This record gives sequence, structure tokens and C-alpha cells, in this order.
Amino acid sequence: MLKNHTLIRAMLSALVLCAMVPIASGSGFAIIEQSPSRIGTAFAGATANNEDAGAIYWNPAGIASISNVEVIVGINSILPSFTFKDTGSTPIGGGSGGDAGVDAWVPNFYAVMGISDTITAGIGVFAPYGLKTRYDADWIGRYAAVETELVTLDINPTLAIKLSESLSIGAGFTAEHADATLISAVPLAPGVDGLATVEGDDWAYGYNLGAMCTLPCGVRVGLSYRSAIDHELDGDIRIGPLPSEGGTADLELPETAAIGLHIPLCDTLSLQADAAWTGWSSFEDLTVVKDDDSILSTKDESWEDTWRVAVGLTYQVNDGLVLRTGVAHDQSPVPDAEHRTARIPDADRTWLAAGAGLDLTDALTLDVGYVHIWFNDSDVIDVYDPTAGAALVGTYEGDVDIVSLQLKWAM
Repeated sequence: MLKNHTLIRAMLSALVLCAMVPIASGSGFAIIEQSPSRIGTAFAGATANNEDAGAIYWNPAGIASISNVEVIVGINSILPSFTFKDTGSTPIGGGSGGDAGVDAWVPNFYAVMGISDTITAGIGVFAPYGLKTRYDADWIGRYAAVETELVTLDINPTLAIKLSESLSIGAGFTAEHADATLISAVPLAPGVDGLATVEGDDWAYGYNLGAMCTLPCGVRVGLSYRSAIDHELDGDIRIGPLPSEGGTADLELPETAAIGLHIPLCDTLSLQADAAWTGWSSFEDLTVVKDDDSILSTKDESWEDTWRVAVGLTYQVNDGLVLRTGVAHDQSPVPDAEHRTARIPDADRTWLAAGAGLDLTDALTLDVGYVHIWFNDSDVIDVYDPTAGAALVGTYEGDVDIVSLQLKWAM
């Protein structure tokens, strides 16, 4: 009974943590910082992870190897920087917006319990998508965007079955809450601006599947799939001093698929690799519709599907200490400068990561990791008002630092 009470208290704490605001560091507005024990390899091999409960997110089949009770609480400090350099925006006037990046804390929580010799159940609570950009209120692109925020919360119960000593499968159900806010400036009178604010939220549902196989040579292979989740964000529209109106916006969060490898090179050294596909082509446009079915605003996005590849190494120093390192390349779904926007100034990025795991006691393990992400410099031609010829034209530069840690309690 004490074990169950401990699990319930930990789960409630994680739900409170997940109310915090995240910011995307994966491509598009994905947040892939879902397992601090894997961040040290830049998430290389995460889809082949059967070593801790974080497998719930990456590949539910991975928890089949856990026969005891295990609880993980993780936190990721994400420190982004995005700056804009004007090269010909119209109309002229206003500053460059300052640093649009907003620091954030992204939590993770996982709990797993062996039900029998072949069945393991678990639950994960995490934020797989999120975005936060904020510019100075008087910047040159204020009519395109002042603030953009997307917050998601996923609750993901999972079940895994060990079919044999070398083969496991898993599946999970996902309940996801999404909450979005879009703020931009609007001209109310000559020289006088107001703010247009669109807010909406929604619950929607999906699933994830996985399989994991260990070959006779010790190589572990993982396959996983996470379904798309369709949201209809329902909320309010406020424009300056005018009365608020109701409105909706459709948002389809993409499906993903991945393959991962864990390859032992010797008793103490192993190689990890991952390739992940994201179906970002589902994000065709961002359209806000009023309750009277008239369109308040629409923006053609025309995003493209992407790939992320990662390679890492893990070195087991001794029974209680493991070191990790990895690199990754993450494609941007934004096809060209004409589809890059001030709200989501996305670009291809490169990851360099390092981390470590230390056993504090027989039951408690601390994992830490650090990542630096370089964004390619990217041009933007955001024509946000075609009738007036208004456009944001320039170049974005960006980078992100991430510091992650987790505590794993196993008994």
C-alpha cells in the first residue's frame, strides 16, 4: 500500500509541474527533451532504450524489461536565443524586437510497475510540443507577431508484453491538452496601436506503438510509432477595445516514426543511433475562424516532413557511473524563406551533447545532461498583409542551451 501511495503523490506532483510553459527545441515546435538520461547521447538510441521508464515516450516496448517499481522525475532547463536582423521590411519603423527566445522549464514524469513475469504497466506525463516567442511591443514586425505560445500536456498510460527473452511489444493511449495564444499589434488610429489576442484550448486523443528485439549478437533494435492528434482549439478573439468574440483554429500535431539501435562494442563501450521521421506536412496553414464562420486570419504554412538523425556513445566507467556523448542533425519543416514566420522562426539545427549517470544509492540514480544547439542562419520573407504590401524581411540567428537532470527511484 505504501508503494501505491508514493506513486500517486509523485504523479500529482508531475501534473503540477507540467503546467509550466515550454519552448520548442526540436524541429517545428516539437519538444524532444523527454528523457534526461538519454539527452547525453542527443537521444541517439532512445528508441532502443529498455533501461528505464523513459521508454514510455520513446518506445513503449522498452518497459517490458522492467519487473519492479520504477519512478522517474526529470526537469529540463531550456535557454534559447533568437534574434532578427532587418534587411528590407515594410513599412519601415520600429526596432529589431530584441531576443525573442524565452527561457523555460520542461518536466517529465514516468512510473512503471511489473504486473507479471511478462506484462509491465506504466504511465508518462510530459509536454511533447510547445512554443514561446516574445518580441518588443514596438518592433518592426509587431503586426506579424508580438507573442506566440503553445503549451501541451500529455498523459500516456502504457502496457508492454514480453513475448520472449528477445522480443517485446508495447502500446499506449494518449490524452493531450493543447493551449495556444497568438498576439499581434493592430493599428487603431494613425500612430496608435492596439493588440489582437487569440486564445484557445482543446483535449484530443491518440496512441503510440512499439516493438523491440535483441539479436543474438547483443544488438538491440527498436521501432516506434506515435499517432497524429487533431485539435480544434476553441476560445476567444479580442481586438483592441472591441468586445471579445468566439473563434476556433484547427491544429494537427504530427505523427512520428523512429528506429533505434544499441550496439555493444565491448564490455564497457556501446554505440547508439536513431533516425526519426515527423509528418510535419500535416501543418498546412494556420487559420482562425470566428463563430460566424468568417475568417479572421489565415497563414499558409505548407510545412514539409522531416528527418532527425543522431549518433552517440556510452561508456560504463564502473558499476555506478556511466558517461555519454552524442551529436544529431534535425531538419526544419519550413520549406523556404517565404514560409518562415516571426511566430516560428525555425531552421535546421545541429546538436552536441554530453551527460552522465551516477548511482547515489542502490535504489536512487541521478542522470544529468547538457546540449548546445546551433541553428542555421535563416532568411524570412513574411508577407503578413499582402493588400498593404507589409512584409517582414530579414535574417534570424539562433541557438539553445539545455541542462537536464532526472532522479530515478527503483525498488
